[in-house]
Amino acid sequence: LSCILYNIAIEPLFESIRKSELNGIPIHDKSENALVSAYADDTIIYLGPNDDPKTLQRCLETFCKA
Repeated sequence: LSCILYNIAIEPLFESIRKSELNGIPIHDKSENALVSAYADDTIIYLGPNDDPKTLQRCLETFCKA
């Protein structure tokens, strides 16, 4: 049950990151860039060379306030 609750709770953060100005990093032979990767309770957020870390910080701060 805790895994399902975690997934429900964390998805708004991931959606906020996906909808932000962040682009992530390109993946060979894929049409989309890697931006968020999650497995169990491990999360990786990929920032590309032109991504502003402050954008990610704003997403995280908004999520923490909710």
